[in-house]
Amino acid sequence: MSESVLQALMQLFAIVASAALEDGEGRGRVQRSTVEQFLNQQIALNQVERYLEIYDAFYQQHLARQQAKRTSYKHTSSSSVRVLRICAQINEELQLSQKFIVLARLIEFARQSGHRINSLERDFIDTVSDSFYITRQELGELMDFAAPEELPKAPPAGQTSLLRIVDSAARTQGSTVGKVLYHEHLDGEMWVYHATRAGIYMLRYFGRLQLLVGGRAASPRNLYVLSHGSSIRVGNSAPIFYTTLEGEFAPERFGQQVCLEVKGIAYQFADGKMGIHPMGFSHTGGQLVGIMGSSGAGKSTLLGVLNGSTRPQQGEVRINGVEIYQEPEQAEGVIGYVSQDDLLVEELSVFQNLYYSARLSFGGMPREGLIARVQEILLSLGLWEIRHMPVGNPLDKRISGGQRKRLNIALELIREPSILFLDEPTSGLSSRDSENLVAILKDLTLNGKLIYIVIHQPSSAIFKMLDRLLVLDTGGYLIYEGNPIEALEYFQEQGDYVGLHDCECALCGNVTPEQLFDIIENPVVDEYGNVTRQRRRQPEEWAACFAATSRYSGCSKQPPPPIEGLRHSTRRPGWLGQLSVFTLRDALGKIANRQYLIINLLEAPLMALLLAFLVRYFDASSGGYTLQDNVNLPVYLLMAVVVAFFVGLSGTAEDIIRDRKIRKRESFLNLSWGAYLSAKMVNMTIVSIYQSLAFTLIGNALMGIGPAMLPYYWLILLAVWMSAGTLGLLISDSFKTVVAIYILIPFLVIPQLILSGIIVKFDKLNPEVSNPADIPWYGEAIVARWAYEALAVHQFKQNAYQAPLYGYEQVMALADYKRNYWLRALISRCNTLLAPNDSAQALADWELLRHELQADENPETGSGIKLEKEIDWHAPTPENVERVQRHLQLLSGFYARLYTNGSRLRDSAIRSLQEREAAQGSSLAKLKAHSYNTALARLVRASDETDRIVLYHNRLVWHCDPIFQLPTSPWLKAHFYAPCKRLGSYYLSTYWVNLGVLIASICILYALLYLRVPKRIFRKRSVESI
Repeated sequence: MSESVLQALMQLFAIVASAALEDGEGRGRVQRSTVEQFLNQQIALNQVERYLEIYDAFYQQHLARQQAKRTSYKHTSSSSVRVLRICAQINEELQLSQKFIVLARLIEFARQSGHRINSLERDFIDTVSDSFYITRQELGELMDFAAPEELPKAPPAGQTSLLRIVDSAARTQGSTVGKVLYHEHLDGEMWVYHATRAGIYMLRYFGRLQLLVGGRAASPRNLYVLSHGSSIRVGNSAPIFYTTLEGEFAPERFGQQVCLEVKGIAYQFADGKMGIHPMGFSHTGGQLVGIMGSSGAGKSTLLGVLNGSTRPQQGEVRINGVEIYQEPEQAEGVIGYVSQDDLLVEELSVFQNLYYSARLSFGGMPREGLIARVQEILLSLGLWEIRHMPVGNPLDKRISGGQRKRLNIALELIREPSILFLDEPTSGLSSRDSENLVAILKDLTLNGKLIYIVIHQPSSAIFKMLDRLLVLDTGGYLIYEGNPIEALEYFQEQGDYVGLHDCECALCGNVTPEQLFDIIENPVVDEYGNVTRQRRRQPEEWAACFAATSRYSGCSKQPPPPIEGLRHSTRRPGWLGQLSVFTLRDALGKIANRQYLIINLLEAPLMALLLAFLVRYFDASSGGYTLQDNVNLPVYLLMAVVVAFFVGLSGTAEDIIRDRKIRKRESFLNLSWGAYLSAKMVNMTIVSIYQSLAFTLIGNALMGIGPAMLPYYWLILLAVWMSAGTLGLLISDSFKTVVAIYILIPFLVIPQLILSGIIVKFDKLNPEVSNPADIPWYGEAIVARWAYEALAVHQFKQNAYQAPLYGYEQVMALADYKRNYWLRALISRCNTLLAPNDSAQALADWELLRHELQADENPETGSGIKLEKEIDWHAPTPENVERVQRHLQLLSGFYARLYTNGSRLRDSAIRSLQEREAAQGSSLAKLKAHSYNTALARLVRASDETDRIVLYHNRLVWHCDPIFQLPTSPWLKAHFYAPCKRLGSYYLSTYWVNLGVLIASICILYALLYLRVPKRIFRKRSVESI
C-alpha cells in the first residue's frame, strides 16, 4: 500500500471509531488494537507504531469535533462527506481482497463499542461498502459474521459463505445448520467466512481455549484473515489446515472429481539401479501436490511414472479406476505435462505457440472459437500484452523467464487436462515470479484440477500454498506424504528435535521448508566434533519409519466417477488436420527465423554461381567460351550432385531433434507420428524444389547447358535433395545430440565423392572388394553414383548434336570392339589350341571360346549368328578348333560390314544435320560447340583407357565405350555409364531408371524413419551394453 492510502485508512478508521456517542477509554484501547492487528498484516512491523500514532491523531481530532458538536446534524454530514472522499481516494489502489478486509475491520470497530452497531456507524459502513462496490448481499454476510459479540444461539440461516467448525460431539445432537465441519476436542465454535469474489478466508473463534493462527497467539472473538497455508490450532486439538477449509468451500463442479491412485509402484533403471522403491498414495482434484527431495531422490522419475511416460516394473497408476499403462487410450486428454525445459517453438510468437497447440487439441472447433479460447488463456495468465512477441530462446531472450514458464503452462491448460504435472516450474525464476507462478497453479486447483509440481527449494509462501506434500529421499524412497505444515512437525518429532509444534514463526507466520532436509540429512559428528559424510538416518530408515506411521487409503470410500466423465475438451483433429497444423507451424517457425530464411534463399543460388563461375573454363586465346571445350563439365555434374546432397542433408539434420521436447509434450495427445513426418517432408520438398531449381537455372546458364536439359537436371537434383533431406530427418530422429549429428555428416558426404565413380573409378578400387566388370555393392548404395550417372549419360546421349548420331555410333563402337579386339583375342586362343600346350590352359581357353561365342549369338549384344551344331565343346580337338576358326572368319566379315554400314549412316545423319542447321541460319560446328562436350565424351567412352579389353575370371570384358554397351543382367544391374538398364527382356533408359532408384531411396529412408528402425537399434544396443 502507498503512504497516502495508509494515511487515508487511518483517518477512515478514526472516523468510524469516533462515530458512537458513548465512548470510553477501554473501548478506545480495544479499537486501537484492531487497527494494530490490521497494520501487522499489511506493513512491516517496524512501521506499525508510526501509523498507530497517525491513527491516534486522527481519532483525537474527530473525537474532539464530535464532542464539540455532538448533536449537530451538520457534523454528521461532514463526517459522511469525509468518508466518501477518503473512499474515493483509496478505491482505485486497494485490491478487492483488501477492500473486504477494510470493511470487515470497520464492522469489527463498530462491534467493539460495547453495544450494538448504531445507525450512524451503520451509515458509515454502508457508505464504505457502496464506495468499494461490495454488494448488499456480501455486506449482509459480513455483518452476520463480524458483528456478533457473542456466539448467537441460532447460526445465520442460508449462509453458503459461512462455515461453522464445531466439536464432534455436536454430530449426535443434530447440529447441521448450514456448512458444518466437525473437529475433535473443540471448545465452543469457530466461524470461517469465505469472501468468494475476493478469494479470502476470515476466522472468528467463540471459546475459552488458547487459539493459534499461523503459529501466532490470537484472541477469541477477534477477526483474523487467514493466509495461504496457515494452520489453526485450538488448545491441544489437532490443527485445521487452510487446505481443509478450501475443500469445504469447494464448488459443486468438484462432483466429477479426478482421483489419482498409486499402488506399489517401483521403477528400476536399465543398469539395475532402483529409481523408485515401492510406494503408494492417492490424491483428488482440487489439490496442489508438491514433490520435494534432494538431487537423485527420483522426483523427475516419479513424475514420469505418474504421467504415463515411464512405465514402472511393478505397481499400478490408476486415474478414476483406469490403469493408465494398460488402457492408455482411456487417459487421453486427461493428463498434461510441463517439462522443466522450455517446450516452445522459439521462432513463433506467444500467440502462435498457443494457437497451434490449441488446433492440435480441438479438431472440430472453428477458428473463431480457437482464437477466443487462446485469448482467454492469455488474459488469465497475464500474457496478453506480449502475445505478439516472438518467444526466442534462453540465450536470445525476448520474454522473461516467468513469462516463458507461464506460456509453457498455458500450452497444457489450453486443452483443460484434469491432472497437470510440472517438473520444477520455478527453476531459474526470481522469488517473486516463483510465488506468482505457484499462485496461478493454486488458483487452477479451485477449478477441480489435480496438480503435481516438483519443487526444489520453495519459499515459505510457496510451501504454504501446497495442499499435500510428497518427500522423497536419495534412492527413490517415499519418506513422507501428507500436509506440508504437518511435515515439519513430523520430522521434528521423528528426529527428536526440540521445538515441537513451533513450525511457524510466532511473529510473521513464516515456515522454513529447508529445515526438512536439515533434519533428514543431519550428519553424524565424530568424537572430535568434526562433521562426517555419514547420515544419522539412512533413506531406508526414514522410509520404514513413515511406512509404520502412515495410514494409506484410496481416494474415497465411494468409487470414483468413470474417467469418461472427467472434464476435458480435447478432441484431436484427423490425420489431414494434424498434417496441416504441423506443416503450417513448422513453416512459420522457419520463416520467422531470419537467418535460416536468408541462408536457405541464398545458399543454392550462391553455390551455383560460385561453382559454375569457377569451372567455366575456356581458352583465353580462342574465340570465347563454348560448352564443347569446357574440360570441367564432368566436375560440374559431380559437384552439383554433391552440393544437392550436402545442402539437403544439413538443411534437415536438426529438424526432429529440435522438436524432441515439443514432441514429448504433445505425446500426451497421441498425435500421429506419420502426420508429423509428412509435414516435415512437405516443407522439405518445398524448400528442395526451390533450391534445386535455383541451382539448376543459375548453374546451367553459366555453364552454357541448353534449356532443353533443364528439366532433366532439375529432376535429378531435386531427387538428390529430397533423398538427402530424408536422410537428414532420419539421423535427426536417431541420435540424441546435435553434436553427434554434425560429426556424422562428413561420414555421409565424403563417400558420395569417393564412391561416385569419377574421383576414383570403380575398377581402380581395392580388387578384393571390386572388379572391372561390375559396380561393387557399396557403390550401388551411393546416391551420388546414381545421380551423376543419370546426368552424364543423359547429357551425352540426348544433347542436340549427339542424339541423332548416337545409334549409329553405338553400332560402330560395337563393330570396332568386336573386330579389332574381341576377335583378335579369340583367334589368338584358337592358334594356341592348335599348338602343343598345357592341357589345363587349353581347357580354359576352350571354355572362354565357348562362352564368348555363345554370348555373341544374342542379336542385341552381338552378331546373332548361330554356331555350327557340329562343334563339340567338351574337348578342343583339331576338328572343333577348325570349325571355330571358320566361325570367327565369318564374324570378322560381318563386323567389318556392320562398321561400314554404321559409318555410312552416320555420315548421312551428319549431312542431314548440316542441312537443317544451315536452313536455320546456323552451322553444325556451332551446334556441336553449344551441345556437345569433349571432356564428358572422353569420360563416358573411357577414351583414356589403354586396355580396351580385359580378361577377368576367364571372361573377356569390354573395357572401353561403356556408354555404347548394352547390359546383360536382366535385373537392372549394369556397368557404369550404361546407356540403359535391362529389366527382363525390356531395356529402360538409364536416366529414368536412376531417377526411379533415387525416388525409391526416398521411400526406403522414409519407411526407416517412420518405423524408427535406427533409433530402435541404438536403443537396443545401449541397453545390451549396460
